[in-house]
Amino acid sequence: MNLRFGELHYKEILGLSSFQFLISFRRSVFFTFLSIYMYFELGVSATLTSSMFFWSMLASSLSQTLVWGRVSDRFRIRRDLIVIGEVFAAFAHILLFTAHKFTYEKIGPVESGIVIIIGMTITEFIWSSSNVGWSALFADLTTEKTRSKLIGVLSSLGGAGTIVGSFLAAYLYNRPGAGEGFRSGTIFYATAILILVSALLVRVLLPEPLKDGKKNILGNESSVGREQKLPPMYYFFLMASTIYFIGLYSFFIPVVLYARLPSTFGASETQIALLRSSGALATMAIGPVVSIIASKFGANKGVVLSTIFVTTSVPFLIQTSDFGIYLIFIMLLNGMTNAASQFSYLIAARIIPIETRGKGFGYYNGLLFFSFGAGGLLITGPIIDFTLGLGLSEKRAFQYAFIGALIATILGFLMHFPVFSKYPDQIAEIPANTFSEIDF
Repeated sequence: MNLRFGELHYKEILGLSSFQFLISFRRSVFFTFLSIYMYFELGVSATLTSSMFFWSMLASSLSQTLVWGRVSDRFRIRRDLIVIGEVFAAFAHILLFTAHKFTYEKIGPVESGIVIIIGMTITEFIWSSSNVGWSALFADLTTEKTRSKLIGVLSSLGGAGTIVGSFLAAYLYNRPGAGEGFRSGTIFYATAILILVSALLVRVLLPEPLKDGKKNILGNESSVGREQKLPPMYYFFLMASTIYFIGLYSFFIPVVLYARLPSTFGASETQIALLRSSGALATMAIGPVVSIIASKFGANKGVVLSTIFVTTSVPFLIQTSDFGIYLIFIMLLNGMTNAASQFSYLIAARIIPIETRGKGFGYYNGLLFFSFGAGGLLITGPIIDFTLGLGLSEKRAFQYAFIGALIATILGFLMHFPVFSKYPDQIAEIPANTFSEIDF
């Protein structure tokens, strides 16, 4: 029996699905409480806490743009880049814990937080090879039609991984006391084990398409025979996406810290895990919807719809004094941000020629990762610290930070319209058996 999903074999589907689940699982285990640990337990400032994501994502951005994208195209490797990055990251997490523990005990808590920032920056420089490999591999193995149909499913699996990881993180973080999950190393070691498992599954289940005779030239039919250069409009798309996602990702650190404040909700560890999981639940719920919108209406319209939902949710989460309502709108914010990133990936895959996928996705992932880190450092972190310096309350300072993030999001969104005009959605009728064939 030869089970297939479009052009994908069941083994490849299992490989893609398991890796997508484990990506979110392991990152949720490590990052759900890391900002809380830095800010509340180590006494690191909001800007310095945010800078952790900036410097690590900057390193990721530079390495993907300058190194890994070119390595992928030059040596024709996708899967092996994933494995290299994952194995390195697993051992790096163990070394990082050792350095953090030594600094905490011998020097001080704030300095040990700085060690985490430096360690994650170095780790991300190598680990980012996995991101380039993953993006290019998924594009190599699928046509645009299949990508549109499958990307929502993978997004839902990622949401499931985030839920499981968030509650595992809540358990580990609070044993035996607040912050002990990081101080004792259990979170570091659990993350390392999950990373190694993901590397093993990728190596066993997924092919190296450019070397295994499985190069899918139908992955982007319109680019066949093009000169090996990225279209000029692609660079404008990258600029618009960077500003857009700087705005969207600016919300992610403040929404957790905001919920933890005594003046807002004083959220417990379990409530924080629920807060993180609510976004994952939304991602799971909208995953099939993302696939439907992408395949029936197009990724451009998907970005428009996602932005509308994000824009309308922010005023509600700022004004509410009820944690349940706050939870609902954070769910909406996280879910639609994830949807926007899925639609954006589809647009990038549509524009990038096959011959330069490594380079193209190196730029794309690099700037996207930079956006994730830059949001906290350039927008929300400084706004919070500056307004606190003016004598405003912590609650009010975080609310102004949310408004700043929203303004950046809208600006980046408006910059997308020339891209939409140059690369409009092209919706074709999809045969009923294209995505769910079972061959005996």
